[in-house]
Amino acid sequence: MMTLRSYLDDTNTRQEDFAAEIGVTQATISRLVRGLATPSIELAARIKRATSGAVDFETWVTMPQAAISTSNPNQECTHDNPS
Repeated sequence: MMTLRSYLDDTNTRQEDFAAEIGVTQATISRLVRGLATPSIELAARIKRATSGAVDFETWVTMPQAAISTSNPNQECTHDNPS
């Protein structure tokens, strides 16, 4: 999985050019690259398509720290009430 920043750097693509390709402003790409914005599902799909899958949906998904359990890495979620 590759970030949008990495993709643009690796392919020597200017933010302005990529923005024009997917139909947004350069400012939108800048906010995405800096982590100040998260794309809609539709925009994430356009980014995935424009990068031939190099920047996938998972790039934009983050897990809240509270949801990550270090006590049992195989456990998918934690519950307050054991049953």
